[in-house]
Amino acid sequence: MNFDRWEYYRGKRGVKYGVFNTYRKCFQFNIAEDTPFLAKARLFTRIGQDCTKRQFIIRAIPDKLLPKIQKEHPPAEQQYGIWNAARKEFQFGISEDSGPLAEARLFQKIGDDARKWRFEIRELKKG
Repeated sequence: MNFDRWEYYRGKRGVKYGVFNTYRKCFQFNIAEDTPFLAKARLFTRIGQDCTKRQFIIRAIPDKLLPKIQKEHPPAEQQYGIWNAARKEFQFGISEDSGPLAEARLFQKIGDDARKWRFEIRELKKG
């Protein structure tokens, strides 16, 4: 499914996006994200470079399948957040399983200002 640029990075209100396997004709990996961009990034953290295979496409999840797909994921070993080097604190309440996902959430939240030198991706301490 093709998305326009705005929908790809920002999504639509009330719509969740997941990974559809065109060979098996079903949604896989229990991925339900706010934007297609984040769904693609989550897929990459799960299966690596295989996410570029043509069989995996990002689609909007139908409402009737959403409760089934949004099962609680086990917490990851490491969580990453956004560190503000100027203020010396974590900001925006972002906690993701990987650095690229945390960065994607930051871009989704504040836009192109995420490129500023002060924002770093750092591992969150447990506890």
